Amino acid sequence: MEENADDLQTSFTEFCKNILKEMSLRLDGDEMTIAESLYTDKCAKLVDDIGKKKNVSDRDILVSECLQGIAQFVLDLTYLEECKLVNEEFLDEASPYTRILYLIGTLSSIEQLAQKTVKEKQPIEVLGPEVVECIHWRNGALMYMYCHTLNSESEAAFPAHYQQCLEKGIRSLKSMLCSQCSPAWLTEQSTYVAEKELDGEEDDHSSFLYAQGILSSTHLLALMYCGEMCYWFTKANFEDIKKGEGHATPDLVRGDTTARDTCIDIAGDTEHFDKDNCDTINAPQLGQSCLEVYVRAATKQVFAGGWQASRAEEILEYFKTLNSSS
Repeated sequence: MEENADDLQTSFTEFCKNILKEMSLRLDGDEMTIAESLYTDKCAKLVDDIGKKKNVSDRDILVSECLQGIAQFVLDLTYLEECKLVNEEFLDEASPYTRILYLIGTLSSIEQLAQKTVKEKQPIEVLGPEVVECIHWRNGALMYMYCHTLNSESEAAFPAHYQQCLEKGIRSLKSMLCSQCSPAWLTEQSTYVAEKELDGEEDDHSSFLYAQGILSSTHLLALMYCGEMCYWFTKANFEDIKKGEGHATPDLVRGDTTARDTCIDIAGDTEHFDKDNCDTINAPQLGQSCLEVYVRAATKQVFAGGWQASRAEEILEYFKTLNSSS
């Protein structure tokens, strides 16, 4: 770690204050009070403690804790804005896409700060898999909800950035699903889905869920979101694909250079989506795999809440029809 304690304090303080300043333009009085309290509790106190640590090894541990605290500050602060956008169904914004890009860029900046501060480690090692997973989830879920709103309107009204939003959302949700574990069907970019049924004892259920990367009901929801976004993307691009017409294979949802890198790396570019430095992920294949795992878990009711599989099964029929005609 190259920076001394004073430099770290300055860097962390400026990072948090800049985000707080930008967000203050969007928050009302009560929300601003909450935001300032978040800054005090999750940034200022931890940053101040860095300078008190004279032992370098102790300070390194505290830096990691501080970055995790800053991450929680950013996650909590951006959540206030996300709730506004979603509750208003993105309608009260003159340019909701611009605001969404800002929120995603702000969330992604957490990993950029971690990478800049602790160059010898990957952000996931510094922030922890739970924090990185949360960043991916928030990015992916936000894109899903925005695209869901767009899908509620006429297809003719789709903005030019619609497919870019789908790509970003798919990549984020795919990354979220393997931040804490590496399910073979996802990291190997194959159609593999474990054959083991959810029958028998609770331990068997747990083994199945872990093998598929389902560690909570949020992971189950992410599978549905990712599968549906793959469906929207495929439908938007390849509705007219017919056997023998010679159209390109629908490998247009980009990931990063390796499957594992895709699972742990976040693109921090908030201005545009880089399609030139990425390899491809097969959208119909990924969507079908996500939904097959979702249906298997949802129909066995391993989580409380009455998870429904009818929409997933409907989309799976679409993918199967597409496969049979290609």
